Amino acid sequence: MTLRFARVLFALSGAAAAAAPAGCLRPKGGSENAPVAVLEVAPTELVAGGRIIADATGSSDADGPPAGFCFAFDEGGAPVVRNLSGLATYTYATPGDHVVRVVVFDDACPLPLLAFDSECQVTNEDLLRRMHTTCTRATDYVTVTVADVPEAGPDAGSEDGGDSGPALCFPDALEPNDTIDTATPSGGGTVSDLTVCDMDVDFFAYGLSLGDIFQATLMTDPSGGDIDAILIDPEGMFVAVASTAEDEYTLQFEVLTPGVHQLEIFGFGGQRGGYSLTVSIF
Repeated sequence: MTLRFARVLFALSGAAAAAAPAGCLRPKGGSENAPVAVLEVAPTELVAGGRIIADATGSSDADGPPAGFCFAFDEGGAPVVRNLSGLATYTYATPGDHVVRVVVFDDACPLPLLAFDSECQVTNEDLLRRMHTTCTRATDYVTVTVADVPEAGPDAGSEDGGDSGPALCFPDALEPNDTIDTATPSGGGTVSDLTVCDMDVDFFAYGLSLGDIFQATLMTDPSGGDIDAILIDPEGMFVAVASTAEDEYTLQFEVLTPGVHQLEIFGFGGQRGGYSLTVSIF
């Protein structure tokens, strides 16, 4: 099963987007063909320390490809993420409701020259006026709910204790590989008996050439939680995401930027469990 973003997702648009918090950037006039922003976020309910995936690759612009994307995460002035891929991740530390937003910019926007506040609002609009540039944009919003981390108890990980994964979870033999700097170098093949435990992440590094097809297949322990994967290119851009509740799935990507790519493996919403990883490069 090959997929890009397979979990059932929820996006706000239309009247729901119009009801988003005051002060957020909304589509403004200029081009006859304003971009269309579509944001999908998973999960929308998680515990503190859990990770979300924000996917705006379904956005479009009739005048050409969007110039770029800006993501904001509504947590204590957290820095925005702006990129060309339309994919972003974020780890929440504060319980409560948070509005995830994406601003999509059309092809007339000089994105590298723009400055943003913590809500992705452009703070140097005067630059656009001086450049006589019409920068049309659109926004979509999704609300996520972050709960406190539950206290450990005798039923943790059991049917009565939720679906976060097994009660006992031990670091695998490749730890520590939970940052890009400590990523496990790899050239392909199969590695088994791997785990992600208690908000843990695993990184694997692959040297890839232009035009390579990178294929990663994860097989997860059916008794564990959901485990997802992200591929990050040498420029730090998220270029492929696999998020699914299936026990086996494949992420595939054709390399556009040669160099070291990072494959990040993590538990969906902070879940834990075991997995094996098979990588082919051709």
